[in-house]
Amino acid sequence: MTDGDGYIDTLRLSDAQLLELLDSLDHSGPSPENADRPNRRSGSDIRLPFRHARLHLTIDHPGGGQSPFVVAGRNLTPRGLGFLHGNFLHTGTMGKVNLPQTVGGFLPIRCTVIWCRHLRDHIHEAAIRFERPIDLWRHIESAEAAADLTTRIDPTELKGRVHVLSASDLFRDLMAQELGPTNLDLKVSDSTDDAAPTAQTDPPELVLLHADFDNTDVPAQVRALRDAPIFCPIVLVTGEPSAQRIQPARDAGADGVMRMPFQPMQLLAVLLEWLTVSRANADCEDSNGLAERGPEFAALYDRYVTELDQDAAALTEAIAADDFERARALCRKIAETGGVFGLPRLSDTARKALTQLDSCYSIEESTGELQRLLQQVRKVSLDHAGASQKQAA
Repeated sequence: MTDGDGYIDTLRLSDAQLLELLDSLDHSGPSPENADRPNRRSGSDIRLPFRHARLHLTIDHPGGGQSPFVVAGRNLTPRGLGFLHGNFLHTGTMGKVNLPQTVGGFLPIRCTVIWCRHLRDHIHEAAIRFERPIDLWRHIESAEAAADLTTRIDPTELKGRVHVLSASDLFRDLMAQELGPTNLDLKVSDSTDDAAPTAQTDPPELVLLHADFDNTDVPAQVRALRDAPIFCPIVLVTGEPSAQRIQPARDAGADGVMRMPFQPMQLLAVLLEWLTVSRANADCEDSNGLAERGPEFAALYDRYVTELDQDAAALTEAIAADDFERARALCRKIAETGGVFGLPRLSDTARKALTQLDSCYSIEESTGELQRLLQQVRKVSLDHAGASQKQAA
């Protein structure tokens, strides 16, 4: 039995039967493999309920070939997914899953089976680990997650610098009220013109942008923040239901979306998630060891940064022209050369963009990773310009 896309349905359960089974699993507690793991997790390990009756999973066979299956998703973390399947899957089996996104479309991501157990009859429960962590809030609406978060976040766990940008006095006061019990260094602004100078002198780890799509050019706001420049994650806070209206803001450089209305614990969970992501992606490269490597290498590095700027301009043109092959070649070039010149973070960002391009063969579906790469190049260029000015002085 297959669905309209040719994926094999091995579960063979009606919607009512599937709902009953998922409910029973939710009430029976964690699986034996996870019995010692609390559902409340810190940082990017937080696990949230995720029910999707018709996920597409493609399994790779060791001898070659693939099999497409329909599976039922159960729980989701940034690093993996639990699901129900009609067959047993061996640990280490590799494949690809298509995750639905809250703003529309699907994210194809490579994965590996990490455990599988028999439930009853022909039904098995399994879990996969993703090739790379995902933006959890890109796939789960706040309303779906709130019930599981009401007792799971300790406000005192939240530390870091968060900048709230909103034209609404009421919204800014609400955020200050909700985040009062935390240990966050919270700053608020009513416009991008006000936020940009503050962010330059005291860079935030996260920006929450109250996105009013009816009265404001939100993509322009995001671009202004990126041009400031602000390199940390930018999360849109909005009640806008239209994926088509939100997507241009993502294309401009927004990293995630938090839906309104939200419950207090949902807000804390989003902050905990994104502050963890921000720190994991922090630029740990200092001066690239230029002084230790001598003036000859410093001269080569000057030439490299100049060429890197040219590559970034070419990549921007390739994205605008939807030139997949050109964009891929530039990502590969930056991935190869960044680490050689003491920029492993740049190489890693370029590799992620390259992997995303190869996994979906689409510039549109790879926009987020490509924009992160361009932002990282811009940061390298600005850091180099600042260091050169100090040396000249």
